[in-house]
Amino acid sequence: MECLSDLDKTEAFSLSNNGHVAFLVFEIIKLYRALKFGEIEKYLSSLNVSLQRDKLRRMLFLLEKLSLVKSVKRGHQDYYWACSEVGKISLAKLDYSKAKVAAMQFYALSDSEKQRFEVIKTVYPNPNPETSAKLEGAVI
Repeated sequence: MECLSDLDKTEAFSLSNNGHVAFLVFEIIKLYRALKFGEIEKYLSSLNVSLQRDKLRRMLFLLEKLSLVKSVKRGHQDYYWACSEVGKISLAKLDYSKAKVAAMQFYALSDSEKQRFEVIKTVYPNPNPETSAKLEGAVI
C-alpha cells in the first residue's frame, strides 16, 4: 500500500487515453446535470473531441458500471445524469459553480426544457443549496 500512496495522482489530459476521455464525458454530464446522447456528442465536438457513436456508447456503459453515470428515460429521450459529484478531471479555465448555476437557471426558465428540468428534480432530490438559492423565484 505504501507504494500506491507515493504515486503521482496527477497526469496531463490526453485525447488518446480512453480513460481520460471517459472522465471528460462524466464531467460534461456532471456540469449540465442531465444530457441527451446527441448533446454529449455536441459538447465533445465543441471541445474538438471526435468520437464514434459506438465508442461513446461504450464509454457511457462503462461509466454506468462504475456508478458514475445513470440514465433515465422520459418520453422518447434518454437523459444521462451524474450520480457522483467526485471530480475526475479538472478543466482549469472553467468556473464549475457559475456554469452549473447558469445551466440550471436556463432549464428552470425555459419552456422547452421542462422535461429535462423534471428529470433533474427527480434524480437530484437534494439540490445544491447554492443552486437552489439562485433559482429562488424562478417560474417553473
